Amino acid sequence: MKPPSVLSKRYKKPVLIEIFAECFLASGTLPGPRFFDIVPALKTRGFTNIEFVGNVQMTPEEGPSMQPRVRCWSADKKQLIQIAEDLVIVNLVGEYPGWKPFTDLFELAIREVARAETAIKILNLNTIDRFVVPAESYALERYVNCSGEIVPTWYRGSKEPLDITLGHGVVREEGWNRQVNVKVRRRDGISIEFRVTLQRTIGTQGHWRDTLQELHNDANRIFETLITDATRKDIMGGLVS
Repeated sequence: MKPPSVLSKRYKKPVLIEIFAECFLASGTLPGPRFFDIVPALKTRGFTNIEFVGNVQMTPEEGPSMQPRVRCWSADKKQLIQIAEDLVIVNLVGEYPGWKPFTDLFELAIREVARAETAIKILNLNTIDRFVVPAESYALERYVNCSGEIVPTWYRGSKEPLDITLGHGVVREEGWNRQVNVKVRRRDGISIEFRVTLQRTIGTQGHWRDTLQELHNDANRIFETLITDATRKDIMGGLVS
């Protein structure tokens, strides 16, 4: 069955556990010394739990490198703004409050705090959905659409733990990239997880709001293509009326 329009769909029990955006900025937009100017501004907005760490950072163009990073958590640990050199990452963790709270947080980070609204070169949107199904009734195609549109039909009938990783496009060449990972594990039943990463370059005439909305629409379409009617009804409780 072809899923209905996804742009306005809201489920009673959503399974999204984390959503985050990565903003790769033009070189020199956000140098290391500016980190300490940004932290006080974030504290006044409720991001009072501050961590300073060094980690390996993956960039679309240059691969892995070691970069310091500042993590600024909200008091309830549900909102996170991360700052590294020429990079801003915005996370929502836990129960998903909706798309507008996410875009509001994004705008706070990129415009009011980092002051880099016009400097975004590459914008990534990442979503993680996870749910658990009974082991006794599990077969992959009951909960994951194995029609071949995304997940190959070869996986029909699978009852084992698995990882499926699919990629399409190269951001350096086409200006976009889509990556989908399906992970199945035995954990108090059968845990099924979808990780979707969508990348898009932003041209000099582009605007991050339009691009972010397009990525969100794509993420919704991919999610709806991945799930089955059993997942919609039995796991997510159907649509909010």
